[in-house]
Amino acid sequence: RWRRLPVRIVDRLSRGAGGAIPGVSRLTAIGLLGFFDKSAQLAYDNFFQLPSPPPAPKPVVTELDREIVLNWGNDIASVHATETSDNRGFKFQGYNVYQLPSASSSISDAARVATFDIAADGVTRITDQVFDPSIGVVASKIVQLGTDSGIKRFISIRNDALRGNTPLVNGLRYYYAVTAYSYNSDPNVVPNNLENPLVIVTAVPHNPNPGTRYPLGYGDTVNAVSHTGGSDGTATPLIVDPTRLTGHVYKVTFDTLTEMTEHGPEVHTFWNLRDETASHILLSHQSNQTGDDDYLVTDGLQVRVAGPPPGMKGFEIPNGERRWTFSNADGLGMEGFSGAMGMAFNNWLGTTSITPDKLHNVLIKLAATDSTGVLATANDTTASFGYRYLRRASAAPAQPAFAPFILNPGAGYAFQIYERNMPFAAYDAETGRRLMVGFLENNAVGGRVDGKYWPDTQDGPYSNSDVDGPREWFFIFDVPYSETPDPSLQVDILNTTVPMMWFCAPNRRGDVAFSAGDEFLIQANHLNTPADEFTFTAPNVTNDPALAKADVSQINVFPNPYYGVNTEELNKYQRFVTFNHLPQRATIRIFNLAGVNVKTIEKNSTSQFERWDLANESGLPVGSGLFIAHIDMPDLGATKILKLAIVQEQQILDRF
Repeated sequence: RWRRLPVRIVDRLSRGAGGAIPGVSRLTAIGLLGFFDKSAQLAYDNFFQLPSPPPAPKPVVTELDREIVLNWGNDIASVHATETSDNRGFKFQGYNVYQLPSASSSISDAARVATFDIAADGVTRITDQVFDPSIGVVASKIVQLGTDSGIKRFISIRNDALRGNTPLVNGLRYYYAVTAYSYNSDPNVVPNNLENPLVIVTAVPHNPNPGTRYPLGYGDTVNAVSHTGGSDGTATPLIVDPTRLTGHVYKVTFDTLTEMTEHGPEVHTFWNLRDETASHILLSHQSNQTGDDDYLVTDGLQVRVAGPPPGMKGFEIPNGERRWTFSNADGLGMEGFSGAMGMAFNNWLGTTSITPDKLHNVLIKLAATDSTGVLATANDTTASFGYRYLRRASAAPAQPAFAPFILNPGAGYAFQIYERNMPFAAYDAETGRRLMVGFLENNAVGGRVDGKYWPDTQDGPYSNSDVDGPREWFFIFDVPYSETPDPSLQVDILNTTVPMMWFCAPNRRGDVAFSAGDEFLIQANHLNTPADEFTFTAPNVTNDPALAKADVSQINVFPNPYYGVNTEELNKYQRFVTFNHLPQRATIRIFNLAGVNVKTIEKNSTSQFERWDLANESGLPVGSGLFIAHIDMPDLGATKILKLAIVQEQQILDRF
């Protein structure tokens, strides 16, 4: 009997519980059975604790003039719960935005407006196995349309995706949903993605309510941002919801956290947003400083705090010729000079005490030399006393000529001597201090151990990062220059923490001499630090009674004439017309041409819209004809009179 069970299941699938499943034959039912088996296996593997999709986003609707803004980045706790979701291998992957025909539509009726998924993780379009009842087979189908675009938590919608992307119409109802979906990369999992059910929201675009003015619109920025501190960072307040602007003063501040790692200390910088007017912290411990879309929204603002990456920004040649090149010298993968220069903090295995926030611009002034690096003037004060270090100092000289220059046969990068051996001077361009410098030689077959800093040209047989090559690297220390050596730098710098600011491994650009007057400026990225603050004042939404009194002249009613039907009606029992641009309080009295008051409507709501159901005070439909609407607005001391034509559809009521 058990052996016949699969046959019975196949037969059952092909016939269905109460008749045939469309498109399913005995043959295709075998494929469908395998599809169900994978889902059952997933349930079994998880001890029948089935995975669930991420928690649903909580969108806030903003209704503007022919524009809808959906924002699901306000609720910090909700955002965190959704985006950290990891349920039995199904990890949050992105958001979908849908437009639907009605408040009760299903996802099969929806138009996908946008998808925002995790950036640059390689998960884009997700293909899954799906049973297609129309053809009766299980087939691969694209189910999610990610693009690695990056997470975004708001969207402005100006066009109707269900009606040929025509512009939105004020006063009409539109229906939207925002969902979150997760993904499981296991190829044996079916389904491999989970999306939370639709939570549909209704939006009605409209002009601002009477007397209301928004100083800025969606996507505008607050430009008057003051900055104190020395960073290269920025803070850009972007308007997401013009209706929620407060007029308050806000301040962005920073704090740091130092974490010890196997490579030494790592400094992490976080930022906070404080409402100075209300004395309230809105956002804290925020890490994103990229300037992308992935920021939370608060008080109608998305404050995009940006800061440069740590390290070298670039270089300039203030005077003379450029004497260094990155060609054949970029093997260390540093962040500046095409990989040949950078901050010592990342490239020196943590043996420096200079964190990225302490990097400064450094101006290097070259001394005149001949083509072998010998100073044109022996005691040229532009040339520096430098700390010479040697790699493989404990080994035998790789070339006989190296022997006189191996003075300390220590391990690591052992200190050898302090003398005038570097054909340049280095200055902190931000303080004017002259700085200590040093360089490395390499006791290897391709080395240039000769007691002076003079790297190979880009045409040399070795890369300047090759273990058997010259490795003529120079270092700039955050220590005031002196011709008297500093004992803290007379050490093995590979294994001792020193205040090294810049680590430079370039080659010489051509086999030529250095000239007096040649300059090279190392430019540092200046990070946001606790010394930096950004302050700005948000615009304020205004509500002016004088403007409101003028605005009510725009009050109207639609559709007018009412001709048998309103496109917004769902059925014949919900007839209506809509008055727009009303203030919060209004009394609408509707008269027929005989002067009879057929209906009185008392409005007291923040919406500028009010409906009349085309019924009289007894709830019966009014007849076709011309009607007069007298609108009294006591708070404004104003009235408005409208004419409304109604042509009722002929009908036989089937209920009373």
